[in-house]
Amino acid sequence: DVCSSDLELPLPPAVLWHYLTDPKHRAVIHGSEWQKLVERPGGRVGVGAVYECSHGNYVSRNTIVDWHPFEQYTTYETTPVPRTHVYVTYLLEPTEAGTRLAYVCSRSYGPALLRNLSDLGGRRVIPRRIHESFAAFRAYIDEEIASGRVSVYTAAGLAKEAVEQAVAESLSPQIGE
Repeated sequence: DVCSSDLELPLPPAVLWHYLTDPKHRAVIHGSEWQKLVERPGGRVGVGAVYECSHGNYVSRNTIVDWHPFEQYTTYETTPVPRTHVYVTYLLEPTEAGTRLAYVCSRSYGPALLRNLSDLGGRRVIPRRIHESFAAFRAYIDEEIASGRVSVYTAAGLAKEAVEQAVAESLSPQIGE
């Protein structure tokens, strides 16, 4: 991969999934001016759906090629270098404090000379852009939480002994049966 990064957020996976797939919120993590969902096969977001992502004079097409709701999805994304693309995977892992989001961007694919040019630019630009975008996304989520538009994830925090006791009680024969 050309670059990867991760971020832990105090949101359950399903809520973070919404933020990663809704074009309005997705624009924040991509550091783009806007995003639009331009294709939705069968009327749904999933494999084959296409986002357009504006970065100034360039609009990238991001096609979903792998889709596992609340766990991960991968997009095939065109790059500013003609005839090249990358794969970007978003992985969600539940944690005690919420969800860990991992971002993994592949090397470029396409004709050798163009691929090398894209990788050279990608290695110089993508890590900095992801760092900036993750910071902006974190600030955005913090604002969503502070404004009450989204609730913070809190773990139940049950003691192991309490769970074991509840299981044992549920499995013991009931009086009068």
